[in-house]
Amino acid sequence: MLPVLRNSTGLLARASRPTTVAVCQARFNSVQASKVDDSSSSNTSLDSTLYALGARLGLQSLSPSLLEQAVTDRSINESVNNVALTALGKRVVGLLATEYLYTKYPLLPSRVLSESVGAFVDHRSLKAVGRQVGLQHAVRYQPSPVDDEATRNVVAESMNAIIGAVYKEQGLDAAKKFVHGHILARDFNLRPHLAFKQPKSHLSKLMNKQGKPSPVSRLVSETGRHSRSPVFVVAVFSGEEKLGEGFGYSLKMAEHRACQDALYTHYSFEQKDFTLPSDAHKVEQYRPPLLGDTELAL
Repeated sequence: MLPVLRNSTGLLARASRPTTVAVCQARFNSVQASKVDDSSSSNTSLDSTLYALGARLGLQSLSPSLLEQAVTDRSINESVNNVALTALGKRVVGLLATEYLYTKYPLLPSRVLSESVGAFVDHRSLKAVGRQVGLQHAVRYQPSPVDDEATRNVVAESMNAIIGAVYKEQGLDAAKKFVHGHILARDFNLRPHLAFKQPKSHLSKLMNKQGKPSPVSRLVSETGRHSRSPVFVVAVFSGEEKLGEGFGYSLKMAEHRACQDALYTHYSFEQKDFTLPSDAHKVEQYRPPLLGDTELAL
């Protein structure tokens, strides 16, 4: 009886081996299938995010692979990333912003023009534009544990890269449409950039250059001169032409603000009807936009 039992046990052991192998193989296949499903799910999620981003930006015709590259930071992919597209986009958006502002405000001093262009296209502005369209959810990057600034700038860099991608694949007209629609169409306050340290002296030199009478300040109204909170209103004139007006708690402050107002009125002159130089080929008779005179030597 014992040999029979040993043989039976051996048969059972041999019979169990294929079963164990089959179970292991099944488990392996299950794990692999799970990995494939996870990868597929991740890719699907990325694709849907990029698709939604492209739709919000009006970039449905842009190559999906190029859009993906534009939102891929070097921290996550050393070989395929948005570094080159970012550099290209910065030049394109800088050119378009400069062209637009200098054509719209032809009398701006170069310092004010540079500051205004920067206000439109610096990292803070582009980051704000990007976040409005949900770009922060599509950017692919590895947060830096030591460089917070780099982490904060990835949205702005990706915005520049998207502009570069549009220019690269679809040309200047498409890039210009994108930049004007998403960046240059925003409200912009020029006044903070048109502040002068010595507005009275600046205004005098400006009138002299234009061959106009020297500016003269005149008290327009006042209240509470002998009180603790007086208010003076001063206007500045060149001949009979009123140049600007300001108020203050002293005559000096009111005059200072009146001269500032006069300079703002002059330099913020806005052309209403103009053709951008980059659109010259689209019109039959192109008229170059007005450009300001040589700046004052102060």
